[in-house]
Amino acid sequence: MRKTLLVCTLLVAVASPAFAAKPELPRDGQGMKIQGFAPSGKKSVQLTVNSQNINHSDDIRWSVYTPTACGFRLMSTATKVGIKHTLPANAVTERAVNSATPYVNYSGCTNGELQVQ
Repeated sequence: MRKTLLVCTLLVAVASPAFAAKPELPRDGQGMKIQGFAPSGKKSVQLTVNSQNINHSDDIRWSVYTPTACGFRLMSTATKVGIKHTLPANAVTERAVNSATPYVNYSGCTNGELQVQ
């Protein structure tokens, strides 16, 4: 009985930090988790160069406005590899961050506006 209790306690102690490390949804003024897109002004980025890598590993979602058509790649590291996806002109594209591919390369998205939650 004591061994079972000890094993259960150890499992809880090991699993708790793993869940605590994930980003949590922001809360509104009443303490409720915000379910919609709530970008942080501190993380907003103006895309000004032809090819730009952004690390979204500490983020939940990202949204980009592209005045001209351009592309993006979802990558597991900062190395520019992978399938290039198209971002349409005069559109806002929003994506959730997948922990397997937290890096995004924006190619040809000059004058684009990136917002991050």
